Amino acid sequence: MSQKPFYIGEFGANCYNQNNKEYDPLSQQIADKSLVTEILNNLLAKDPDNILIGGCIFEWTDEWWKDPWGFLDTHDTGGYDAGKYGPYPDQFFTEEWWGLIDIERNPREAYYTIQSLFKGE
Repeated sequence: MSQKPFYIGEFGANCYNQNNKEYDPLSQQIADKSLVTEILNNLLAKDPDNILIGGCIFEWTDEWWKDPWGFLDTHDTGGYDAGKYGPYPDQFFTEEWWGLIDIERNPREAYYTIQSLFKGE
């Protein structure tokens, strides 16, 4: 479509699964690993024929305030269904559960996976 440099401003997955209504850090890890790997494999720095110059993973920590139908002091499970264009595995944007670390600053599995990818492990 274009040969101009390309940057992905936000990418990632949340760790709450609406399909089974439970915390699901493994699905977040699988999705984030796939996305980061795709970015790392397509960087301009690796191959001059590529146009991708990087990306920023969303999100560092959970944002409990984001669900407009929830409460500021509760980790809500609301959000919105994006249909076939939503994040893995449920195509649902569960707004308050995107963090690589939780609200208590405990790293999730996705954090360690991404760390190892950037180390080249």
